[in-house]
Amino acid sequence: MKTVQNILLGLIAFSLLAGCGGLSRKAVEKRYYTLDVKRERVEGKPFSGKVLKIRRMRISPLYDGRELVYKLGGERMESDFYNLFFMPPVELLSHDLGRWMDASDVFSGTVSPASLADADYTLEGVVNVLYGDFSNGRKVAVVEMQFFLLDERKADNHIVFSRNYAERTPITDNSPTAVVRGMREGVRNIFMQLENDLREQVASGI
Repeated sequence: MKTVQNILLGLIAFSLLAGCGGLSRKAVEKRYYTLDVKRERVEGKPFSGKVLKIRRMRISPLYDGRELVYKLGGERMESDFYNLFFMPPVELLSHDLGRWMDASDVFSGTVSPASLADADYTLEGVVNVLYGDFSNGRKVAVVEMQFFLLDERKADNHIVFSRNYAERTPITDNSPTAVVRGMREGVRNIFMQLENDLREQVASGI
């Protein structure tokens, strides 16, 4: 009987010691990243007098979490519990896309979907791929997106332009920081290509 009591007293003492901080656990250290893809603002007269509405981007369910995602050997995919985007990547990319297009001179202005202002076109985007590729000895940041431009001036809002963009950016190592830097460069290249394509479309009189 005394043995059972001693065990119970020992367990209680252990619980109190842990609760009072006598036993300390090392806190899980997480690191947070942002893409922050910027474009220098173009000053002067806009390329066109058209207004662009930019909808919130969508993203593949494979990459809609905040954790960084890696492709490993044997076609394995892995999410990084300790290294995360500061916000869901679709929110970061939607914000950066709106800021990028607003800083360019392609349109006279950009508005959000919540705006009551009339727009000539609507831009939609989908993030299909966003990961660091370490399979078969690779060190690459992979970004793939698809964009659609809809004509709001016509009743059917039909698609007047669509294109898939893919960037594979070599990175120095397999660290999370290198992966995010590679993603940032890939997104920047895609946004620049998109801007140039939209400029051509507007110039063609779509």
